[in-house]
Amino acid sequence: MNYNTELDLIQDIMSNLKSKYGIRFRRNQKLDFIKYAQNIFRQMGYKTYVQEKVELSEYVFLNQNLIIGDIEKAKVIMCAHYDTPFRSLHRYKIIYGKKMLKRDIIKGGIAILAYLIFIGILLILLNCPTTIYLIVITLFILSVPNKENLNDNTSGVLTIFKIAAELKELNSSKVAFILFDNEEWGLIGSKVFKIQNKDVDNKLFINFDCVGVGDNIVITGDKDSICEAKKIGGNKKGIKGKNILVKEMDLSKANSDERRFKNRIRFATFHRNKHEQLYINNIHTKKDNKLDINNINEISSIIKDYIIKID
Repeated sequence: MNYNTELDLIQDIMSNLKSKYGIRFRRNQKLDFIKYAQNIFRQMGYKTYVQEKVELSEYVFLNQNLIIGDIEKAKVIMCAHYDTPFRSLHRYKIIYGKKMLKRDIIKGGIAILAYLIFIGILLILLNCPTTIYLIVITLFILSVPNKENLNDNTSGVLTIFKIAAELKELNSSKVAFILFDNEEWGLIGSKVFKIQNKDVDNKLFINFDCVGVGDNIVITGDKDSICEAKKIGGNKKGIKGKNILVKEMDLSKANSDERRFKNRIRFATFHRNKHEQLYINNIHTKKDNKLDINNINEISSIIKDYIIKID
């Protein structure tokens, strides 16, 4: 399909990501999305290939990363995970710098306990043994896909499409892109990539995860990348009520794909509560149904300005 403008292209991609490819949980859903994404990136003029690992092992199961551009030549590699999660049994918040609030852990525990009791009673009535009970519980919890995934991580995927579209005119070999699989199952896609691409420590990895909601665009670097993070966003002023914040934090224990790499930066967007805490909410639930295109546009503009200045 031909598009008159970049805006038409991005709007069409966004529409498709919301409807046809909104759930990327099962293998067939992921394959359909990969075919679609490859077609779009190739229309932009990028070379793509699928880095596939399908044998079962301790770490890997049916993993397919989509590589866009030339990894070896690129100085900057931008990435996002495209897989979507299973449905959470409870609603929780992620506070910047913390994994989870205590009350949210308690809520989650209560929700899981309630499910266990309900299904346990049902299986007891059916005279099912304990082993079958545990198997059924586990499969039930892990097999229900979340149906709304706009922030986590359709927003990151759309950001990759948007940046790729903006940089295609530069015909630059300075950048490449990766859409990682199986982030939701323990950062497996980025682990597979790192195993198969060992000589990437000299490259800067910029990860986009949950950038669709919230007016605070946070660019996080650690001791090895904070200077570069400041180059990217240190002197930027947001538009349309957006705040651009550069923060330093240890990313070696991060809960997203940048964790796998030495030279790493993460983009995420946050709300701010009355206690001045930055937080993300509603992910992995049916309420993950909002995406602010202004976030995507702002982040893409920041990245484009940065890439243009790279030697």
